[in-house]
Amino acid sequence: KEQRSKMVDSSHDDNTHYSSHQIQELNWQGAIPVVVTLAASSVSSPQPPAPIHVLVGRHTYLFLALERAVRQLHAFAPMTVLSSLSSGKVLRNEEPDPGESFGKDDDNDDKDASESTAQSSSAPAPAEGSDSSTTTTTTTQKEEKTKELYPICWFEDEVTRTPLRWQFFAGVLFDSLSNRSNNNTTTSLLPWKIRLHFTAAYPTTQILPLSASSNNNNNNNHENDTVIHQVRHYYKNSLKQALCVLHGNNKLAVNLSKGSHGRLWEAICRERYDVFQTVKVVDSNNNKNTMIQQRIPVRLLVDDRPPLQRPCEVVQNSSDTTTPTPTPTTLGDYLSLHLPRVFSPQAQAAAEQQSQPSSDEIQWTVAGLSRPPLETPMFQLWQDLMHPDFFLHIMVHTTTIG
Repeated sequence: KEQRSKMVDSSHDDNTHYSSHQIQELNWQGAIPVVVTLAASSVSSPQPPAPIHVLVGRHTYLFLALERAVRQLHAFAPMTVLSSLSSGKVLRNEEPDPGESFGKDDDNDDKDASESTAQSSSAPAPAEGSDSSTTTTTTTQKEEKTKELYPICWFEDEVTRTPLRWQFFAGVLFDSLSNRSNNNTTTSLLPWKIRLHFTAAYPTTQILPLSASSNNNNNNNHENDTVIHQVRHYYKNSLKQALCVLHGNNKLAVNLSKGSHGRLWEAICRERYDVFQTVKVVDSNNNKNTMIQQRIPVRLLVDDRPPLQRPCEVVQNSSDTTTPTPTPTTLGDYLSLHLPRVFSPQAQAAAEQQSQPSSDEIQWTVAGLSRPPLETPMFQLWQDLMHPDFFLHIMVHTTTIG
């Protein structure tokens, strides 16, 4: 993130212009230093385990980026928790669907893409020519499978004690929390301190529940992992919603190949922009005629409220064909439309007059950039700073919304 900021800032000094491709690549390189500690209620040993330091990419999910840390700390959880988790009797039986799914082939997609995203999860082969080893081998296989299942757990921000919504990208989560600080810098919030919980006191009223059992019948242990499966399922639904907004119908969302799904998921798991950009799902022809009818998918996160999914017209008065040069919709236009009581012209003027932000001043963040200019065209923001689900995420923190 710091490297990206320096490169972007330097463009104002030497008049260097970066393409959208270059900015996207720099954005994908952004990462957040994280310190993971095990919650006291999840510790069974006399001495708690040492914190684990991880560098988490902004464009991945916490369950993916912190998998190794979760498995390490899981060994310190109480045996009662370990037993209930492995037996699949902890939480609800199914995850609420975040949106309409345009196909029922998620399990098959996971199976087809397992080669690019799985992590060496094959069970040990049975010994040949020895009948006495059959029982031992079978037991070992069962133990290995149980060991490799992702433990049901949840993450909590230590500073605010806020349960972290696992369906959001790590960068979106961090920005939504850092917006609550009383200044424009996030340096004091680093490293990001996250507390890990394995107890059954899962905050289902605050974050989406996870299922402890899976209907996935694949033989691959990693693909049987219900936690990763549910994260991927949510991502695929979010991707389909974005594609419908971009193209005005669900044709591409339905017809997107399993191989393309697999490469997109691989890019998230491995944090690889070069893999992500190989999948072409958006028309690169951005001339004026196509942009007039174009909409972009946007999610607006205000305080702790559920996200508002509000598509944005790229230009204003798109139905007016008499206008020779359409006026681009800016960030200020978008926020004024959906948060009129906060982003009124009077409120903007008052904020611009203050050289230093006060504790009551509104904060907004896009992809780690604090308070980007309200005059920035929305299409430019989306093109440069969209997330792997092709949504532009805007975080706003204010106490003035009634």
